[in-house]
Amino acid sequence: MEKTKKKVDFKNETVCVIPMKEGKEELRIRLSEFKGQARGDFRVFTEIEGEMRATKQGFVVDTGKWAEFRKGIAKLDEKITTK
Repeated sequence: MEKTKKKVDFKNETVCVIPMKEGKEELRIRLSEFKGQARGDFRVFTEIEGEMRATKQGFVVDTGKWAEFRKGIAKLDEKITTK
């Protein structure tokens, strides 16, 4: 049985902001859309001229890889929390 991608209808939504480098940078975890498909966007933002702006640092995980990504994060969490 082939999985079909769900079409989404939303604007980009920030779900988490993690401050970094004394407030000059932050990691934003966002729900974004590309060609009607949902994806997770992990992007570093930096302060430029008093405004937080996206940098090239980051990555996107599309819906086809989301389950695999979550498994990887769970394995990483297990290793970090058992040390």
